Amino acid sequence: MPTQATARPVNVLSLDGGGIRGLILSLFLEAIETRTGKPISALFDIIAGTSTGGILALALSKPKEPGSQEPAFKASELVKLYDENGDKIFFRSISRMIETLGGLIEEKYSAQGLEGLLQRYFGETRLKEALCDVLITSYDIENRRPFYFKSSLARILPDYDHHMKDVARATSAAPTYFEPAKIPAENNQAGYWALVDGGVFANNPGLLAYTEAIRGRAPKNICLVSIGTGQMTSPLSYEAAKGWGAAQWVRPIIDVVFDGVSDSVDEVLARLLTYDNDYYRFQVDLKGVDEAMDNVEQDNLAALKKLAGQVIYPNRDEAGKPVLNEKLSEACDRLLINKFYPLNAKAVGQACGLPFQKVVTLIKNLQLDLDHSLCFTRTYFVNKKKSGQKVEKQESWYAPQMVDKVKAAC
Repeated sequence: MPTQATARPVNVLSLDGGGIRGLILSLFLEAIETRTGKPISALFDIIAGTSTGGILALALSKPKEPGSQEPAFKASELVKLYDENGDKIFFRSISRMIETLGGLIEEKYSAQGLEGLLQRYFGETRLKEALCDVLITSYDIENRRPFYFKSSLARILPDYDHHMKDVARATSAAPTYFEPAKIPAENNQAGYWALVDGGVFANNPGLLAYTEAIRGRAPKNICLVSIGTGQMTSPLSYEAAKGWGAAQWVRPIIDVVFDGVSDSVDEVLARLLTYDNDYYRFQVDLKGVDEAMDNVEQDNLAALKKLAGQVIYPNRDEAGKPVLNEKLSEACDRLLINKFYPLNAKAVGQACGLPFQKVVTLIKNLQLDLDHSLCFTRTYFVNKKKSGQKVEKQESWYAPQMVDKVKAAC
């Protein structure tokens, strides 16, 4: 954590791909907004997303009105995106099932439902208008290379300033499910980009988000929150797979690639983000639910909600109210401290030329610690070494404006 007024922490959010299981993402994001009282776009400096995670990243960073700093959507509203629109995205008629042989000779779904939904949610909003930096993944199938949509680039290079609806369409064009996206591009000789789902190489975009965060700065004071769409638990048995050909592997291999990429990125980040950084990965085991990314049946959506809820709120207090996951609560505290209360008493003292103990006394005497716009008090628990008993502790962090208040009091 930063201890000097000059430190500049960076909060980073990474959202995995996973189709309808993006419902899990939206529930975690709703819990973060509820716990912090802040919109996602205000909490994070950078949001990276792939596929369904890319759609959420864009939606949460879309301004309510041009030039406004208020986001168009709360995370709770995006829960409805899956609840009420899943069957519109993943819809196929009986005639389409027959024409495509169940998705074997052509993409499984028409993109019309998805494109209509993206038009409704994003309208004509452009990438440069994002309220925070966003990084959205896709893959260029004609030039055979990863393709990144960056709002930071869109703000300075008009040719890269695409409509959000087009960016969302590109990142979610999962092979075999939807046809590739054809995005207008004046800066490409062909006049367009032919793009598919970024999950083919970065279903978990956390490592990309990290490299973006450390661009031009030391790799420290990074808080990276990474949320997955569920850990695959159903085994692919050797006896079944040993006889599979292309037709049998076509759908399972996508799940294997997406799941394997997500896990490997998590392992790398857990090793990279240690000293002077914070890394929080949230994932649920997909037990008792359909792992398919396109199962939009209401009973499956209810099961996904229940599964996510058990991880987000694993316990209840004495009054029967749900208690937020301890790790998620800690992550929320870190996000608030980094973004809004980056100074401890020592840092305030250094800025004011005072011993930090005098600063603490002054703040308490003036009751500045009761002003939530100036002070954030974090409550946490530590285990005693000998007994293992949990002991409650508190630490206070301050907004930069506290320096002026203390100076004025002196």
